[in-house]
Amino acid sequence: MILEVKNATFGYSHTPLFSKVSFRLKAGEILAILGPNGSGKTTLLKCLMRILPLQEGSISPIAHIGYLPQKIQTTFSYDVLNVVLMGRASFVPLFGVPSKNDYQKALNALATLHISHFKKRSFPSLSHGEQQLVMIARSLASDAQVLLCDEPTSALDLHNQHTILRLLRRLASKENKCILFTTHNPQHALSIADKSLLFLPSHETRYGLPSQVITPQSLHESFGLTLDFMKDARGRIIIVPPLTFED
Repeated sequence: MILEVKNATFGYSHTPLFSKVSFRLKAGEILAILGPNGSGKTTLLKCLMRILPLQEGSISPIAHIGYLPQKIQTTFSYDVLNVVLMGRASFVPLFGVPSKNDYQKALNALATLHISHFKKRSFPSLSHGEQQLVMIARSLASDAQVLLCDEPTSALDLHNQHTILRLLRRLASKENKCILFTTHNPQHALSIADKSLLFLPSHETRYGLPSQVITPQSLHESFGLTLDFMKDARGRIIIVPPLTFED
């Protein structure tokens, strides 16, 4: 077991945000975290990174965590190779410089994501989708066992959404990474996740297989929408939002 969370509880000013969240993940598994705005998805990721302390519960120790934020801030015009190389910072001694091994790790990460041709480009000059790929490469260069991705497909067009989702699935299946990502789109969870965690009202959650957690009833309870569930020719579930606008 690479990651185990038991009865995690957190809130602000004695008001719980989420309560008694529990889940277990192995290497090579993906967890999709869903819920409405303000339900605690990003806060849970911060608790996993030990940025915020739990009020109750426990999180198993994690040697290396990679984090892909929802918003990428760029202050300096570093080239892509140096941005990825920053993932090796914890391996560089104080007042030291990156080693040949550090550079090779960064180059290998770019090659794994098929973006070696970006290495000399200025990071701010890239599109948002390209920047997302570079940040994932930085996490890979850090030898992270666990990747935490906060809404990795937000503000991306359909092509780039597909690219990111396919990449996350490949990193789990081929690189044996444990991946957690937050999303507002239950279709993404059904497409690539092994497990799902759904935030519900009253600080409750549901956890399990996506097909068991993501149901018309649970999504109505979480998002307040009545959604149609259909199956395509391959038997995959397709979620269709309501298209009527009558009161």
